[in-house]
Amino acid sequence: MKKYFRRKLGLMLVMLAGAMSCGSPKNISRVSLLSERQINASAHYELKALARTGTGATIQEAVAAVVKQAPGGLFIQNAEISYLKKKKIKITGDIWGLADSNVRTRPIPPSVVSPAVPVIAVGDKVRFVTARGIQRTGKVVGFRENLAIVEVMGRRNLRLYVALPVKTLTKY
Repeated sequence: MKKYFRRKLGLMLVMLAGAMSCGSPKNISRVSLLSERQINASAHYELKALARTGTGATIQEAVAAVVKQAPGGLFIQNAEISYLKKKKIKITGDIWGLADSNVRTRPIPPSVVSPAVPVIAVGDKVRFVTARGIQRTGKVVGFRENLAIVEVMGRRNLRLYVALPVKTLTKY
């Protein structure tokens, strides 16, 4: 009786492991750039949204689903393509689009900045603290309203662009 129970339990565990492996997404590829349209190499693009996901029956439909999530999005960078069960394609990546015309490349005027905050200019190296309490460093590449656009080196030497309030930055 015990042998029968052990065999049955062993067979059930093998079947469960097989079923779990079939249901998970299969990674097809990692791609540096995906787009439905042609990209103008001379245009200036900016990051619109980080790590967005979309699905579709084809890669083109999945790309369109991801790009629609950010207003002004044109293409996806650092994309990961996966194949889901039920014949669906899943794409995860960062959405990029044309740079807004209201991004300034000059320092914020002193009248806008409180006296306690030093004037920060484009090209300055700054330090800030993330939401998880990790200190990060980066370089200021532009301004938008009261936000500074900071270029940060991420994992695998990828450049990330983060919009942060000027008051949270420290010059170093």
